[in-house]
Amino acid sequence: MLLELAGENLRNLSSFSISPGKGLNIVVGGNAAGKTSLLEAIYILSLGRTFRTTRLDEAVRSGSGEAWVRGKVSERGAVQTTRLGIARSKGQTLCRIDGRNVSSAAELAMRLPVQILHPDSHRLLSGSPAHRRAFIDWGCFYQDSRFFSAWSRFRRVLSQRNAALKQRADVRVLSGIEAEFCLASEQIDALRKNYIDGLCTSLRHMNSLWPSDSQWELEYRRGWSEDRTLAEVLVSEREQARRVGHSLAGPQRADLIVKSDEERVARMFSRGQLKRAAAALLLSQVLAFELATDRDVLMLVDDLPSELDAEAREVLLTTLVERQRQCFVTALSPKDLNAQMIPEHRMFHVEHGRLSELV
Repeated sequence: MLLELAGENLRNLSSFSISPGKGLNIVVGGNAAGKTSLLEAIYILSLGRTFRTTRLDEAVRSGSGEAWVRGKVSERGAVQTTRLGIARSKGQTLCRIDGRNVSSAAELAMRLPVQILHPDSHRLLSGSPAHRRAFIDWGCFYQDSRFFSAWSRFRRVLSQRNAALKQRADVRVLSGIEAEFCLASEQIDALRKNYIDGLCTSLRHMNSLWPSDSQWELEYRRGWSEDRTLAEVLVSEREQARRVGHSLAGPQRADLIVKSDEERVARMFSRGQLKRAAAALLLSQVLAFELATDRDVLMLVDDLPSELDAEAREVLLTTLVERQRQCFVTALSPKDLNAQMIPEHRMFHVEHGRLSELV
């Protein structure tokens, strides 16, 4: 749970400091006022990156040269608190936990699990497989302590094989790299399959969010043929991989196909339905994490009313708060959320980059 949040020079937020509520936190304000920037600050504090761009420097307020975010967090029911901090200056990122420098933002992520639903979340279903791999790997990272080291190992050997392909390295060199590549790939594949199997159980709890009465199905594709070993596939695609300069099979090519009545939802759902389906998937993932670990996820929802009708907004908001998890939700106005149906919540207002609590 996030107990305190402060920061400076994050986009149009010059300086801010708040004490969030333990449940629903509503952030209202006009367009471009800074609502999304507040969610971005929390996301950066957790993951060391932003959901709005691939370059963290773009989140630094123009002309300031440096931005920082700090927070105080605690686990459910715990008395002990932990202080997290991240700063970005001159192209360098500094992460700290309780005043101690840490080498990886992954250490921040473990202290403050965060998931986000935003206007582009429909890409989880309609976008490239990279979005769905990131979805799977979020769950694997938080629910299996083996995943981060396995993923780091795989990324290293994938880079080695791609470099060898570009350099048209000798077959003996490639064979040695590919043996390690296969071992790392099979470990990632096993962890992903195990995670997807567990996630399917949580999906049943989100039927009220699913935008149709039809059955939904997850089909995991590992990134290479199911009827051949990865070693065989790597040998057969080696020459083509040399021509394009990168590996054509492996976990980096995996995908998760989401279907409804045996049809891909990306082909049959509207944008509003896709957003609702994406919310169902993301909240299933959050629920699976909470049940498996007895920890909480901080849920961020940017522009909740966007592309959702009144009934869908009410179902989503009810689902968000029913387990008393901490969440931040943005909207233009409290009326857009029917916030009075949630008796215990805090409300914040952003205007011209200034953040204040409404009491």
